[in-house]
Amino acid sequence: ANDTPADCRNRAIVALLLASGITSAEIRAATGDALDLDARPAVLSVPRNRARPARRIALAAFAVAPLAAWRARSTDVPPSTRLFPAPRGGAMNDMFLLLVVRDALNAIGFRAADMSPRVLRNTYARRQLLAGHAHADVTTMLGLASLRTVTRIRQTLPPDAAADRAARER
Repeated sequence: ANDTPADCRNRAIVALLLASGITSAEIRAATGDALDLDARPAVLSVPRNRARPARRIALAAFAVAPLAAWRARSTDVPPSTRLFPAPRGGAMNDMFLLLVVRDALNAIGFRAADMSPRVLRNTYARRQLLAGHAHADVTTMLGLASLRTVTRIRQTLPPDAAADRAARER
């Protein structure tokens, strides 16, 4: 409730990146009407962009509250405009996104060589693999044309991580 507009926006940006696995280019291009918080689960529609196919991404539940708070602050904005415009208008740039993500990661004590939006995209992919989704499904969720990236990310997980998690959830 005490968030500044910038804090609210930044929380929503980080939540959307972490809940959807979209790229920096995709979040920069996202419009308000691409986000459906009333769907169950909430979804983000991502249009086709060059090699990446159009897709609808079910959002993790943790992202709904920050996105709803951001949307509530943006009631006077036409739905077809950018979901997250740059502070001074126009489209955000990669440096702006990098700073937002880096500040969020620093706030939770996360330190790594790469503290960019890619960390959140890779974390999304790991969560999907740990939840038991097949490589091909995660590749589709990420909008990738090849399994290579998901295979590389899978190699960062312990060999039986998905099986161990499924057993714990039973």
